[in-house]
Amino acid sequence: MSNMAEELLPLSTVRPMLPGYPEISFEAQLMTERVVSGEMTPEEAMEAYAEAVTEIVGEENVIRIPLE
Repeated sequence: MSNMAEELLPLSTVRPMLPGYPEISFEAQLMTERVVSGEMTPEEAMEAYAEAVTEIVGEENVIRIPLE
């Protein structure tokens, strides 16, 4: 088990230790599910995700990058 852990550790990523991260992660999973199930278009899911993240972290903590 130790050898496997040593091999896989460099390939892993630590999740951010921010207070809102679990909620943000949940929203990303939820929006992915809604797109895959056909409940939302990708554009609708992106808009809903942006709104949810803004609500979770506050407008002052959001950086919006315009899509082309």
